[in-house]
Amino acid sequence: MIFEYTPLGSSVKVTAVDCATGAESSVLGPIGAPQRELERLALHKLQQKILREGGAVASPKKPGDAGGGRGGILV
Repeated sequence: MIFEYTPLGSSVKVTAVDCATGAESSVLGPIGAPQRELERLALHKLQQKILREGGAVASPKKPGDAGGGRGGILV
């Protein structure tokens, strides 16, 4: 899972991208909103999109999970 941040004036657009399928979904929020909350909303929206399209939803890996995940990159 990749999260992309795009500042838009006093707002920020957060796009969640599923690396396995290339599916993506975006949300807009205030620039001061907690990063985790915006990521949670974008992820939930993406999961619902994948389920509507008949795909399987994988759980996102968190930093520190087994498997050597190193987390995402904040851009």
